[in-house]
Amino acid sequence: MPKREWSVVGSRLPKDLQTALMHYCAREGVNPSSFVRSLLEAAIDDIVPVNKAGAHDVRFDPARDCFSWIIAYDDGLTREVAASLSPAFLENLSRALRQALDARSSYLQQRRADSVAIPARLKRLKGRGDLVKG
Repeated sequence: MPKREWSVVGSRLPKDLQTALMHYCAREGVNPSSFVRSLLEAAIDDIVPVNKAGAHDVRFDPARDCFSWIIAYDDGLTREVAASLSPAFLENLSRALRQALDARSSYLQQRRADSVAIPARLKRLKGRGDLVKG
């Protein structure tokens, strides 16, 4: 394993936040730099690149009567988006998503279930060949 290179990062904090940080670290027995580093690593690990393909997977746990929402990426990695979701939460989310998609379809004037939105760039090709009929 290659040796890690380290850099120092600083931040100005209000005095009350700095005091709270020091008290928390003393209580938990960690030093402030390792605590802040762990927070940054956790936050950055949660960032998902926008150019990754994958599929949503919602799994039911019958023993706990709840669901987990997972993204399974095409490269084999998985990321749990949320755990212990109640059936009521998913039903509410499903209704909200359906309403939003219906509003979008209405805005796009979509009449057929199998039609899709046409990118604006293709619409500008009108009259430049047989690619777009109109």
